Amino acid sequence: MISYQKWEYDMFKHHFKRSFSIELDDYERVPDDPEEYGKQVLERIGADEELISTLDGFTDFEAMGNFYMREDGVRRTEFGLLRKLSDPFPEVQDGLQMH
Repeated sequence: MISYQKWEYDMFKHHFKRSFSIELDDYERVPDDPEEYGKQVLERIGADEELISTLDGFTDFEAMGNFYMREDGVRRTEFGLLRKLSDPFPEVQDGLQMH
């Protein structure tokens, strides 16, 4: 027979895992390299590899990546750079800074 405490612990663990996995679905790891992030932004809006290759040499992908990292609210975390897919991260107060 299972004890009430064990059952309670198992339910908590199950709820925690479920909540945690739901939250992880709301984030996307992004490249550390602003140039790569700029190209990824173009892919998100529908540019194919041929178009990105054509623009290479004429476009400052690094500047574009830095701009969209700020615009998208990309944050450096212990897991690397993350972009929140729903609402952007809330504004940071003390200590942390945007990339």
